[in-house]
Amino acid sequence: MVLISRVVWAGLGAAAAAALIPLALAHADDEVTLDKAGPDVPNTALGPDGYVGFQPYFTEWQQDQPVNVVVNGATVGSYDVFETDRATPYTDQSVYDFGAATSGTDPGGLEGATVSDFALDPSFNAATEHMPPSDVTAALDNIYVTFSNGNEEDVLTTASGTNFYVDNPASGSADWFEAPGSTDPTEIFSNLPDTSAALAAVESISSLLPPDVWWPGI
Repeated sequence: MVLISRVVWAGLGAAAAAALIPLALAHADDEVTLDKAGPDVPNTALGPDGYVGFQPYFTEWQQDQPVNVVVNGATVGSYDVFETDRATPYTDQSVYDFGAATSGTDPGGLEGATVSDFALDPSFNAATEHMPPSDVTAALDNIYVTFSNGNEEDVLTTASGTNFYVDNPASGSADWFEAPGSTDPTEIFSNLPDTSAALAAVESISSLLPPDVWWPGI
Protein backbone atom coordinates (compact mmCIF):
# COMPACT_ATOMS: atom_id res chain seq x y z
CA MET A 1 0.00 0.00 0.00
CA VAL A 2 1.25 3.48 -0.81
CA LEU A 3 0.80 5.67 2.24
CA ILE A 4 1.61 9.31 2.76
CA SER A 5 5.36 9.82 2.70
CA ARG A 6 6.18 11.92 5.69
CA VAL A 7 9.07 13.69 7.40
CA VAL A 8 10.16 12.63 10.88
CA TRP A 9 11.03 15.42 13.27
CA ALA A 10 14.72 15.18 14.13
CA GLY A 11 14.39 15.10 17.89
CA LEU A 12 15.73 11.64 18.67
CA GLY A 13 18.29 10.66 21.23
CA ALA A 14 16.99 12.01 24.56
CA ALA A 15 15.59 9.56 27.10
CA ALA A 16 14.70 9.02 30.73
CA ALA A 17 13.71 6.69 33.55
CA ALA A 18 12.24 3.32 32.67
CA ALA A 19 9.10 4.09 34.67
CA LEU A 20 8.27 6.87 32.21
CA ILE A 21 9.70 5.69 28.93
CA PRO A 22 10.49 2.24 27.51
CA LEU A 23 13.49 0.54 29.08
CA ALA A 24 15.53 0.34 25.88
CA LEU A 25 15.19 4.11 25.51
CA ALA A 26 16.22 4.89 29.06
CA HIS A 27 19.80 6.08 28.55
CA ALA A 28 20.26 9.78 27.91
CA ASP A 29 23.28 9.35 25.63
CA ASP A 30 21.65 6.74 23.39
CA GLU A 31 20.46 7.46 19.85
CA VAL A 32 17.14 5.68 19.44
CA THR A 33 15.12 5.21 16.27
CA LEU A 34 12.33 3.00 15.00
CA ASP A 35 13.13 1.57 11.56
CA LYS A 36 11.14 -0.50 9.11
CA ALA A 37 11.62 -4.24 9.63
CA GLY A 38 9.85 -5.43 6.47
CA PRO A 39 7.11 -4.63 3.98
CA ASP A 40 3.85 -3.04 5.08
CA VAL A 41 0.80 -5.31 4.85
CA PRO A 42 -2.48 -3.53 4.03
CA ASN A 43 -5.59 -4.36 6.03
CA THR A 44 -7.82 -5.47 3.16
CA ALA A 45 -10.72 -6.00 5.57
CA LEU A 46 -11.06 -2.19 5.52
CA GLY A 47 -11.09 -2.04 1.72
CA PRO A 48 -8.94 -2.69 -1.35
CA ASP A 49 -5.29 -1.90 -0.56
CA GLY A 50 -6.32 -1.19 3.03
CA TYR A 51 -8.08 2.00 1.93
CA VAL A 52 -11.51 3.56 2.20
CA GLY A 53 -12.53 7.14 1.49
CA PHE A 54 -14.13 9.80 -0.64
CA GLN A 55 -11.42 12.10 -1.95
CA PRO A 56 -10.77 14.94 -1.43
CA TYR A 57 -12.96 14.95 1.68
CA PHE A 58 -11.91 11.90 3.66
CA THR A 59 -9.49 8.99 3.49
CA GLU A 60 -8.51 6.17 5.83
CA TRP A 61 -5.63 3.75 5.42
CA GLN A 62 -4.81 0.75 7.62
CA GLN A 63 -1.80 -1.54 7.57
CA ASP A 64 0.43 -3.78 9.65
CA GLN A 65 3.93 -2.33 9.82
CA PRO A 66 6.88 -4.34 11.19
CA VAL A 67 9.26 -2.07 13.10
CA ASN A 68 12.76 -2.52 14.54
CA VAL A 69 13.94 -0.73 17.68
CA VAL A 70 17.46 0.55 16.95
CA VAL A 71 19.71 1.87 19.73
CA ASN A 72 23.06 3.40 18.74
CA GLY A 73 22.86 1.65 15.36
CA ALA A 74 22.14 -1.81 16.80
CA THR A 75 18.76 -3.52 16.44
CA VAL A 76 17.59 -4.62 19.91
CA GLY A 77 14.22 -6.05 18.94
CA SER A 78 11.11 -5.59 16.82
CA TYR A 79 7.34 -5.17 16.94
CA ASP A 80 4.37 -5.50 14.66
CA VAL A 81 2.57 -2.14 14.60
CA PHE A 82 -0.99 -1.67 13.37
CA GLU A 83 -1.26 1.75 11.75
CA THR A 84 -4.38 3.77 10.99
CA ASP A 85 -4.16 7.03 9.02
CA ARG A 86 -7.20 9.29 8.75
CA ALA A 87 -7.18 12.55 6.77
CA THR A 88 -9.48 15.37 5.71
CA PRO A 89 -8.61 18.73 4.13
CA TYR A 90 -8.39 20.15 7.67
CA THR A 91 -6.98 17.35 9.82
CA ASP A 92 -4.57 14.44 9.69
CA GLN A 93 -4.16 11.73 12.30
CA SER A 94 -1.98 8.65 12.51
CA VAL A 95 -2.51 6.07 15.25
CA TYR A 96 0.04 3.32 15.90
CA ASP A 97 -0.92 0.35 18.06
CA PHE A 98 2.11 -1.69 19.12
CA GLY A 99 1.46 -5.41 19.35
CA ALA A 100 3.54 -8.10 20.99
CA ALA A 101 7.27 -7.97 20.37
CA THR A 102 8.02 -10.17 17.37
CA SER A 103 11.58 -10.60 18.60
CA GLY A 104 10.30 -12.67 21.54
CA THR A 105 11.05 -9.98 24.12
CA ASP A 106 9.75 -6.47 24.81
CA PRO A 107 12.90 -4.56 23.79
CA GLY A 108 11.47 -1.07 24.18
CA GLY A 109 8.70 -1.58 26.71
CA LEU A 110 6.33 -0.70 23.86
CA GLU A 111 4.16 -3.80 23.86
CA GLY A 112 0.54 -2.65 24.09
CA ALA A 113 1.42 1.04 23.66
CA THR A 114 -0.58 3.40 21.45
CA VAL A 115 1.07 6.40 19.79
CA SER A 116 -1.09 9.06 18.15
CA ASP A 117 -0.01 12.03 16.02
CA PHE A 118 -2.71 14.61 15.18
CA ALA A 119 -2.32 17.74 13.04
CA LEU A 120 -4.91 20.51 12.65
CA ASP A 121 -5.01 22.55 9.44
CA PRO A 122 -1.88 21.08 7.82
CA SER A 123 -0.45 22.99 4.86
CA PHE A 124 -1.19 20.09 2.50
CA ASN A 125 -4.26 17.92 2.03
CA ALA A 126 -3.33 14.48 3.31
CA ALA A 127 -6.54 13.12 1.81
CA THR A 128 -5.25 13.71 -1.72
CA GLU A 129 -1.48 14.36 -1.60
CA HIS A 130 0.81 11.38 -0.97
CA MET A 131 4.10 13.29 -1.10
CA PRO A 132 3.99 16.47 1.00
CA PRO A 133 6.90 18.92 0.87
CA SER A 134 9.56 18.82 3.57
CA ASP A 135 8.39 22.13 5.06
CA VAL A 136 4.86 21.04 5.98
CA THR A 137 3.29 23.26 8.64
CA ALA A 138 0.17 23.02 10.80
CA ALA A 139 -1.79 25.25 13.15
CA LEU A 140 -1.54 22.58 15.87
CA ASP A 141 0.27 19.29 16.33
CA ASN A 142 -0.30 16.81 19.15
CA ILE A 143 1.64 13.63 19.86
CA TYR A 144 0.13 11.47 22.56
CA VAL A 145 1.40 8.15 23.95
CA THR A 146 -0.35 5.71 26.26
CA PHE A 147 1.76 2.82 27.56
CA SER A 148 0.31 -0.53 28.63
CA ASN A 149 1.06 0.26 32.31
CA GLY A 150 -1.14 3.36 32.16
CA ASN A 151 1.63 5.95 31.87
CA GLU A 152 0.88 8.79 29.48
CA GLU A 153 3.01 11.37 27.67
CA ASP A 154 1.71 14.30 25.63
CA VAL A 155 3.31 17.04 23.52
CA LEU A 156 1.03 19.79 22.17
CA THR A 157 2.56 22.42 19.86
CA THR A 158 0.95 25.58 18.51
CA ALA A 159 2.24 28.96 17.36
CA SER A 160 2.08 30.03 21.02
CA GLY A 161 4.56 27.37 22.16
CA THR A 162 4.81 23.75 23.24
CA ASN A 163 3.21 22.09 26.26
CA PHE A 164 4.73 18.89 27.68
CA TYR A 165 2.70 16.68 29.99
CA VAL A 166 3.50 13.41 31.78
CA ASP A 167 1.16 11.33 33.92
CA ASN A 168 2.37 8.32 35.91
CA PRO A 169 -0.56 6.85 37.89
CA ALA A 170 1.83 5.26 40.36
CA SER A 171 3.80 8.40 41.26
CA GLY A 172 2.19 11.60 39.96
CA SER A 173 2.22 13.98 37.02
CA ALA A 174 4.03 17.02 35.65
CA ASP A 175 3.56 19.80 33.12
CA TRP A 176 5.95 22.18 31.35
CA PHE A 177 5.64 24.99 28.80
CA GLU A 178 8.24 26.02 26.23
CA ALA A 179 7.94 29.38 24.46
CA PRO A 180 8.51 29.61 20.68
CA GLY A 181 12.21 29.62 19.87
CA SER A 182 13.19 28.39 23.34
CA THR A 183 14.86 25.08 24.18
CA ASP A 184 14.33 25.37 27.93
CA PRO A 185 10.82 24.38 29.08
CA THR A 186 9.46 26.08 32.20
CA GLU A 187 8.00 23.81 34.84
CA ILE A 188 4.36 24.57 35.62
CA PHE A 189 3.93 21.85 38.24
CA SER A 190 5.36 18.45 39.18
CA ASN A 191 4.85 15.94 41.97
CA LEU A 192 7.01 13.29 40.33
CA PRO A 193 10.05 11.90 42.17
CA ASP A 194 12.35 12.65 39.21
CA THR A 195 11.11 15.67 37.29
CA SER A 196 14.18 16.02 35.06
CA ALA A 197 13.91 12.41 33.90
CA ALA A 198 10.21 12.88 33.12
CA LEU A 199 10.95 15.98 31.05
CA ALA A 200 13.69 14.19 29.12
CA ALA A 201 11.25 11.37 28.41
CA VAL A 202 8.47 13.53 27.04
CA GLU A 203 10.88 15.70 25.03
CA SER A 204 11.99 12.57 23.16
CA ILE A 205 8.44 11.46 22.38
CA SER A 206 8.99 11.64 18.61
CA SER A 207 11.42 8.71 18.85
CA LEU A 208 8.35 6.52 19.44
CA LEU A 209 6.86 7.38 16.04
CA PRO A 210 7.36 4.67 13.39
CA PRO A 211 9.36 5.73 10.32
CA ASP A 212 6.62 6.78 7.91
CA VAL A 213 5.15 9.57 10.00
CA TRP A 214 5.50 13.31 9.47
CA TRP A 215 5.92 16.02 12.00
CA PRO A 216 4.62 19.37 10.77
CA GLY A 217 6.55 22.51 11.64
CA ILE A 218 4.72 25.21 13.55
